[in-house]
Amino acid sequence: MIAKIFIGNDNNIGKKAVVWNMVASLLYSFQSALMLLVVTRVAGLVVGGIFSIAYTVSQMFASVGSFSMRDFQVSDVRNKYSYSTYISSRILTLIIMVLGCLSYSLMQGYSGEKLIILMILSFYRAVDGADDVIQGEIQKRGRGRNGGCEPKKMRFNLL
Repeated sequence: MIAKIFIGNDNNIGKKAVVWNMVASLLYSFQSALMLLVVTRVAGLVVGGIFSIAYTVSQMFASVGSFSMRDFQVSDVRNKYSYSTYISSRILTLIIMVLGCLSYSLMQGYSGEKLIILMILSFYRAVDGADDVIQGEIQKRGRGRNGGCEPKKMRFNLL
């Protein structure tokens, strides 16, 4: 019954999917402001400023990590490339992303706290990028009904 309320049935699943995807996108967008607010309140303005810059830099390098692969992955309806190929290529792009963040940090002269914060956020983005490939496979198989109610069990089966 709860699944019917949140996910819907075959008649209205499209409408529910649009609403849940919109909610998930809104929450994802709101997370950066919320994290900055918490960091600033807990650690102060200086650390909040460092966090803000590190978050921005990690976000820029996240585009290298994602490499717009999901669009290609979900449109590969003939399965020209295997799921393991997508995982392998994503691991490669994520390694390049993390090394890019590290190189950028060293070229900017970041050390200590700045370097640690940037690398933590870089790894956070790497996890997000890895999850994107899993979500892409769920979407490709037609199981990703909506952004807010993904079948968590399937994620582990894909690994």
